[in-house]
Amino acid sequence: MSTDLHKSVEQVALSLLLENAYEDFEHNLFSVGTRFLLWGSFDSESMLLGNYFKSKKKPELNDQRRSDRNLSREDYQLKVQASLAASEAWKYYEWSNKNNRQPILRDCLISYCSAFENCLKNVALVFKLAKSKKFGIEDQVFVPGDQFTKALKDINSEWEHAGDDKKFRQRVFYDTYVCELNPIQRKYSFLKSDIKNQSEWETYEVAVKLRNAVIHQLGRCVTQECIDGHIFPAMQEIELNGRDLEKISTAIKKIMEPLCFELNQL
Repeated sequence: MSTDLHKSVEQVALSLLLENAYEDFEHNLFSVGTRFLLWGSFDSESMLLGNYFKSKKKPELNDQRRSDRNLSREDYQLKVQASLAASEAWKYYEWSNKNNRQPILRDCLISYCSAFENCLKNVALVFKLAKSKKFGIEDQVFVPGDQFTKALKDINSEWEHAGDDKKFRQRVFYDTYVCELNPIQRKYSFLKSDIKNQSEWETYEVAVKLRNAVIHQLGRCVTQECIDGHIFPAMQEIELNGRDLEKISTAIKKIMEPLCFELNQL
C-alpha cells in the first residue's frame, strides 16, 4: 500500500526543496517592496483603473463614452470586477493616507515576519529529512509521503513549543532546528545566534514585538522598543517608516545569507 501511495505522488530532491524554500522567502521580500511601490503609483481611482485596463491592453474599457451594451460578456465582467476592486483599493488608499500610511507599512511588517518564519520552518524541514538515516541533502523524498509527513508534523510541533517567556521562539528554533540539524556544516555555514548576527537577531526580535503589538495589542507595545535609533515608546501607537522596514529586511536577509550564498553557487 505504501509503495502504491509513493507511485502516485511527486518525487523531489531535498536540494530542490531547499532552493525553493529560499526562493519563496526572497520573492516574498520582493513582493513587500513591490506592494509598497504600487501603493504610491496612483493618485486617483480613475488613474488606477486606467492603468489596469492599459496593462490588459483594453484601454477602451475605461472610456466612459462607450456604452456597456456594446461590450462582450467577458469584457463587461472584467470591467465590473475591476471597477469594484479599484473602488475598494482607493478607499483603502485614502484611509491609509489619513492614518499616515501606517496600515500599508504595518501590512509590510507582518509580511516580513511571516516570510522569515516560513523560511525557518521550511529549511528545518529539509534539514530534518536530510539528517534521517535514509536521506542526504541530494537524495529524494516523496511529497507527500510517510517520511515527509512525519517530519512536517514534528517541525510544526517543535515550532509551537520553541521558546518561552525568557527565550525568543524564532531564535531558539533557529539554533535547534536549523543550526543543529544542518546536515553539511561546511556547505551551509549557519552559526548559532549567540555567535553570529546578534544585532540582526535583535532587530528581528523588535520587529516581532511590533508585529505582535499590531495584531494583538491595538498597535501599542507594552515596553519601549528601538530599531536603529528609532524609538517606539511604551503604550504609544506604533509609527513605522520606510527605513524601519529596510532595516528589518536587511536583518533577516543577513541571517539567511549562508543559504543564499550556497544556492547562488549552484
